[in-house]
Amino acid sequence: MKQLKVYHQLMKDPGVELYRTYILEKNKDKQREIAERMIVYLLDHGQKKDGIFSWKDYIAQRVLADENLFSMGAEQRRPMVRPVLQMTLSDLYKIQQMMKTTWTAYGHAAFDLLNGIFQEKDTNPFVKLSTADLFKWLKKFHEQNGTGIFTSSYVFKLTTDGTVIGVDHFEKVSFQDLIGYQRQMDSIRENVESFLHGKGFNNMLLYGDRGTGKSSSVKALLHEYKEEGLAVIEMKKDQFIHFSNISNTLRGRRQKCMVFIDDLSFEPSETSYKELKAVLEGSFESKPENIMMVVTSNRRHLIKESFADRETDIHVRETIGEQLSLFDRFGLIVYFDQPGEALFQEMVLEMASREGIVHSEEELLALANRWKVEKGTKSGRSVRQFIDSLKRQ
Repeated sequence: MKQLKVYHQLMKDPGVELYRTYILEKNKDKQREIAERMIVYLLDHGQKKDGIFSWKDYIAQRVLADENLFSMGAEQRRPMVRPVLQMTLSDLYKIQQMMKTTWTAYGHAAFDLLNGIFQEKDTNPFVKLSTADLFKWLKKFHEQNGTGIFTSSYVFKLTTDGTVIGVDHFEKVSFQDLIGYQRQMDSIRENVESFLHGKGFNNMLLYGDRGTGKSSSVKALLHEYKEEGLAVIEMKKDQFIHFSNISNTLRGRRQKCMVFIDDLSFEPSETSYKELKAVLEGSFESKPENIMMVVTSNRRHLIKESFADRETDIHVRETIGEQLSLFDRFGLIVYFDQPGEALFQEMVLEMASREGIVHSEEELLALANRWKVEKGTKSGRSVRQFIDSLKRQ
């Protein structure tokens, strides 16, 4: 296999290295041994929704995720200079030839899987299309879907060293699942739509009582707008120092990303809130325009306050001003209060109806009121727990 230029990073892929070893090996027994190692590797590293994952699928997935001059340029809709165009076409032709490899021991079930013969219809564009048409297909794909990790997911998190990685399993919530709080929903949706359309937007602080739907609202935003390029990266309080990694990952990308910090609060002794202040506003390095900070908290000002602190601090006014300056950096602040009695009853009746709970309205509300008193809380979360308790009976 000749050296790739634009897709040169592909040559370092463990699967491709196995392939190169396979085609260079002349001994048939050793070839079969290498092919068997490839089967094990694909079973460990292959991901395909229908459960069938061939060598061709593996290479196609790696090509789609490869960040290079062509894919990044296509994502950003930059014109391509002729030498890059020619090298890309040459690489794609070599990759298509790579996919045509027939692995040894044809007829053995494991090798049939490797060769992809169990697929009733091969829809892989790398196989179906000419090199020129594949180039056009890939260009359109990257324009619409981006490249790198963003081609396979829209939910991400940070590792301990600050690397952005995809999340495979996450809770899906839609606005139809949420009951009440229409004014709050309208505010955050309007802000996100402005963000997606490249207009003015504000970082958001969603604060209020426990279980009132702050985090669920963020999940619903993602469900509603993921097709328009909205993604989310979840960040923890102790990861503010890695924000520059997020900025570098997203700067210049087509994705519009919410950096989401859930249930945030600070003790008076903590100083990490100053790092968040710099992230929001105040650092020399500008935050990319495709990043929106979204924070949820049970505290309006995020930092716990007490009268004792004020009595021992000789510069009370300055301290309070410094703490409030974090709150001021959020342009959109939305309050989620406990539901009133009418909304609480609406939640009970609506959730019970959705779950097929068979009780009279009078009996259902009486049971809900008893649950509310016993638990000492009244929220959407407590209603969901109440309904779940009825389902277990």
